[in-house]
Amino acid sequence: MRARLLHLVAVSFLALTASAGCAPAEESKDNGGSAAVNDGVDNEIRTASDAAIMGKLKGILKDVTFTSESDYGYVVFEGEAVPAGTKRLTTALLRQKLAAGVKANSDDHRDIAPTKCRAVRLNVSSTIADGDAAVVPTDPNADDFVYAKHDKQLGIALKTMRASLKNVVGYTFGTNESGDQDELGTVVYVYVGVSKTTGKLIAIMTQAVYT
Repeated sequence: MRARLLHLVAVSFLALTASAGCAPAEESKDNGGSAAVNDGVDNEIRTASDAAIMGKLKGILKDVTFTSESDYGYVVFEGEAVPAGTKRLTTALLRQKLAAGVKANSDDHRDIAPTKCRAVRLNVSSTIADGDAAVVPTDPNADDFVYAKHDKQLGIALKTMRASLKNVVGYTFGTNESGDQDELGTVVYVYVGVSKTTGKLIAIMTQAVYT
């Protein structure tokens, strides 16, 4: 009888062990609570330091040119920290916390703080989709090489920002209602998110001339 009981205990233990081993692993979650997806962004960048994130963005955007009536590259810079618990990056908050960085990194020291510097929201998801669809010619002398490379690399940069930062948004500052630049200087294109560790703003920016 004792031998039979020991046999039953051993069988039960093996069954439980096998069952536990076959159980599916819990899916990893992103900040929104949904299952994480493979978006082509290295897992390491999701928890990287601010300096590492900025370095990654600089590498992605190296030699990328935004073409308007003049050609400008991208700069990567850090803004001020936003209040803890900030749920959304509003225009007013960006004017306050990003103004010094924009002024320091724009050719004509564009001041985005005054409300007369018109702000227009950009569609980050649409910009990423444009990057996914872009086909960069193998010939760097091809007519559309610069434009396709810009769209492709900007899309990659924005995916990286979404993976590693919170509340990523895009804005232009400095256009008039017609879409041309206002009388105060160049237009700035800014994409920005919040550091998950320090709460500081991390931004990429380029400029444009529209007359």
